[in-house]
Amino acid sequence: MEKKKTRSMAAFVVICSMMFASSVSAFSDVTGQQQQKIVESLQSQGIIQGVSDDKFAPNDVVTTAQAYQLAVKAFKLQTVKSTSSSDIKWKKVPENAWYAESLRIAAQNGVPVPADIDPLKAITKEEFARIVYKALSATTKFPMIRIYVPIADESDINSDNMGSIQALLTLKIAQLDEKNQFHPQQNITRMEAATIIYNAIEFVNSHQDKPVQDSKEEVTYTVEKASDSLNKVVLIRSEQPNPGYGISIAKVEYTGDNKAIIYYELTSPEPGQIYVQVITKAKVETFISNQYKVIEIRPFNKGTNGITK
Repeated sequence: MEKKKTRSMAAFVVICSMMFASSVSAFSDVTGQQQQKIVESLQSQGIIQGVSDDKFAPNDVVTTAQAYQLAVKAFKLQTVKSTSSSDIKWKKVPENAWYAESLRIAAQNGVPVPADIDPLKAITKEEFARIVYKALSATTKFPMIRIYVPIADESDINSDNMGSIQALLTLKIAQLDEKNQFHPQQNITRMEAATIIYNAIEFVNSHQDKPVQDSKEEVTYTVEKASDSLNKVVLIRSEQPNPGYGISIAKVEYTGDNKAIIYYELTSPEPGQIYVQVITKAKVETFISNQYKVIEIRPFNKGTNGITK
C-alpha cells in the first residue's frame, strides 16, 4: 500500500513539473480554436505546458503551487532583495521544492502567501483570482474603474477575495457563466486558469507604453463677479473618462499691465486606484482682484521653472 502511495505521489510531481516543461505542440484534448490559441500562446512563452507531448489535460485541477508559479511566470515577477523576504519559510514547503522559489518571489512582490499554505492542494477559483490580481497589480500600473458587477453566487465568495474578483471581471480578465455565477469555491481547471492568465497578459500588453496625455489639451476658463472687488475665475478641463483626471492651480502671477496669469497643472489617475466610470469635466477655481482686467491661463511646467508659453 505504501509503495503504491509513493508511486502515485511521484507521478503527481512529474505531472506538476511537466506543466512547465514540455515543448510547443498541438494538444489532441484541447477543443475549440480559441482554447487552442490560448494554450499554444502560453506554451510558446514557457508559462504553461502539457502533461505529455499531445495532452494538456484541460479539465485537471490546478494546485496551489502551480497557481503561484503561473503568476510569477506570467507577470515576470523578479526576486526582491530584502533581508526579511529572503527568510520567508512555510511549514509545508520544503526548501528544495520545485515551487519554493516561486512562492518566495510572489511573497516578495506583495502577493499574499498564507503561512499555512498547502502547495499540493487544489486551488479554488476565488483563491486563484486573488493571486492573479495581486500579481497583476504588482507589475502593472493602471487606473482602475469602479464598476460593480452583480454576481449571482456572491454569498459564496470570501470577503477577502471579493475585490480581486470584481477587478478581474471589470477588466474582462475573468468572466461569469451564463447564470452570472463565478463558482468561487470550485477548484479551477487548467483550461480555466490558462484563460485567465492569457487574458491578464493581453491586458498588460495593451496597457504598456501608453502615450502620455498631451499637456496642451483643451482647458478653458470663465470669469464671473464674486464681489465688488473680486472676480471668480474657473478653469475647466475637457471631458475625461473618470474623475481621476483633474486640474489644479499651481500659481498666479500678476504683471504691471493689469494682467493676471494663472498657471495650472493637469493630474492623472493614481496607479491602482479605483474610479467611477463617468465622463467628467474637472474644474478648479481661484479669486482674482477685479483691478486685473486681463486674465491669461498657461500650463505649469516644473521642468522650466513653471513657465510654459
